[in-house]
Amino acid sequence: TSDLMILIRTLSRSTETMHFSAAALLCLQYHDWPGNIQELQQLLQDLQNSDLLLATVIDADRLPFDRHAWTRCLQRMWTAGLWTETELLQLHAQVLWRWHDGNLDAAAAGADLSSLQFSAIIKPYP
Repeated sequence: TSDLMILIRTLSRSTETMHFSAAALLCLQYHDWPGNIQELQQLLQDLQNSDLLLATVIDADRLPFDRHAWTRCLQRMWTAGLWTETELLQLHAQVLWRWHDGNLDAAAAGADLSSLQFSAIIKPYP
């Protein structure tokens, strides 16, 4: 994680340091980075060009990963025993919630859950 933060500070164009939540750092660490440094640099530029720098901390559900990258990241975190099943399920629910712009039915369908089941998972977050 410290190597990752050194890269982030080096590649960041912003004069302010980006602050990531623990979950976001784990997701960044467990991401494949198929584009290597260029992909990380593009992700940082995308974050800097968004309104996320106004946030105190960038949360994992705000990282612009596609569905496949998220699935691999969550699987690796589960395999490594870093988080409980409940914690990973809640993070996955947050990601789906954001992807579907807060549309409960669409997010629930993305999780293969009923709206009632999904709302019980996401309830503490939005």
